[in-house]
Amino acid sequence: MIDFFLALAQAPPNVVFHYDVILEPLSIALEYDRAEINNLKDLPRERVSVPEQALINILVQQPAKNGRYNIAREYRERALYLLQDILPGRVVLPPEKPEINLRYILEPTRQNCKIWVDFAGTPYAALREVPRDKLSRAERVFINFLAGVPVNGGCFFVGQHQLARMYYFLARTPNVLLKSGRQLLIHNTPPNYQGIFRGERGRYEFALTLAGDVLSRRNCQLIGEKNFVLFHQGVVYALDNISALLFERYLPAPVYLMREEIPKFAADCLLPLAARGLNFNFPAEFTALNASVVGAPPAPVLAVLGESAGRLKIKIKYDYGLKILPEYARVDNAEFYRVEQDGREYFLKRDKKSEDWLHTYLSERRFLAENDGYTVEHDDFVDFMTYEFPGLKQNIGLKILGERLEQYVYADQEFDIDLDFRQSSGIDWFEFAPVYKVKDAVFTHAQIQDLLAAEKEYVRLPDGSLVKIPRREFDYLQSYLAGRSQKTANGKYQVRKYDLYYLYSGVRDQMKARMDESLQTLLNSLENFSGIPPRALPQGLKGAPRSYQLLGYYWLQFLHDHNFHGILADDMG
Repeated sequence: MIDFFLALAQAPPNVVFHYDVILEPLSIALEYDRAEINNLKDLPRERVSVPEQALINILVQQPAKNGRYNIAREYRERALYLLQDILPGRVVLPPEKPEINLRYILEPTRQNCKIWVDFAGTPYAALREVPRDKLSRAERVFINFLAGVPVNGGCFFVGQHQLARMYYFLARTPNVLLKSGRQLLIHNTPPNYQGIFRGERGRYEFALTLAGDVLSRRNCQLIGEKNFVLFHQGVVYALDNISALLFERYLPAPVYLMREEIPKFAADCLLPLAARGLNFNFPAEFTALNASVVGAPPAPVLAVLGESAGRLKIKIKYDYGLKILPEYARVDNAEFYRVEQDGREYFLKRDKKSEDWLHTYLSERRFLAENDGYTVEHDDFVDFMTYEFPGLKQNIGLKILGERLEQYVYADQEFDIDLDFRQSSGIDWFEFAPVYKVKDAVFTHAQIQDLLAAEKEYVRLPDGSLVKIPRREFDYLQSYLAGRSQKTANGKYQVRKYDLYYLYSGVRDQMKARMDESLQTLLNSLENFSGIPPRALPQGLKGAPRSYQLLGYYWLQFLHDHNFHGILADDMG
């Protein structure tokens, strides 16, 4: 009957309210999860404490302004009375000395309760005659509660849905008797019960004990509706949501836990129930089996088993803090991995949702699932290790196991790219040969081009390390060379000289560009160009050239100085 405990462990907790209280004049602002509670009038009563229910019933009758409820005078005392329990220490009421204490005689059943007010020892015969200022605050609040229930012949009749609230208000009144004359004790807190398991041979009966008594239908009774109280040995205990659900399911019929259900109980129920106040006492066999259950979320591990024909063999395993790492069982829906270590069997709680997520994640990255693991192309695994693994390590704690893993990770080093510009034999061209250098390795532009054409993103160096290919720099050079160059027999590229500055300005921040003296002179002139300078006219020239003729001459001289050619033509009309 593991379902009994799962229902308790998974039951939603009480609704949480946050209060901002101003005492003078009394006003209250209320904060809560509005995604969970849409309307205060539709509160799930079983998940709200009795004093909070009573307070909210007051609030919804008050005018609200700017998110605050302004409490009217006739509700003030009741609201403060409730707040002292809801906000202990924050709302403290002054001490009082009542002059009159009434007696209340109860005849309770599960469905209802009859109440008589005994005026013995007082000069009064009816509640309307009793001066309210002579009563305690608790009795005034309780009498206000009675004003809202049916009365017949001096007997108040409290219905099932109001029983928990009735006992709450009665808890601070001193004289509450059963009709038999026995004093009734009322506690506004759940009983200090304990869960025990009794049995052998693989079947354990669950029982609740209170002060040494085993609780059952014979000695206790659950009273109320949605909000319950427990009646046991002349004492009434208030119950919170979890305690009420526990007794509501426990009292009608015996509850058993089978031996094979213990691992699931330990993994899914024990800690949540302990956090909700339910403590357990286990027999020795139960305790030993419970100690063998590991419920903490494991760390996923990719175990690299080896490489063959360019494909790596990999398995997913899970690290639970033991020496043995169980392998991911994709087609097995068992809730636990069972492993044996040092002669002891362990039950390791699986997180199937996380396991399936990782399987899907790897499959989408070209990890091919096989019966006993995965295979993946070498290059795809290198990409995974470089781009995916760091994030998975941080987010889900993924680990990698294997030998020489550094061969699957890019080295943290970049290529240096040298461009050696040289004046070629003709006056119109210069030559250059891009050289890609990293560590002690040297690659030509053509070699890098071949690697990228083969869809490689890295290159392995002689020392075994992997280095990212500089695709961005290659693409820039390649886009420039297309249509602007021609390749020579010795593998160099010839480029028109007037494109020197265009090329150099694009690469100087990313690559190293060296050039001979003539090209450096040209580059300096182009970089610092502010106009064509005047030149001295040739000796022996007769006559005085016109201004536009001088500009043409200066331009021709500029071309000559830098080994450019050009034609100066004139339209003769």
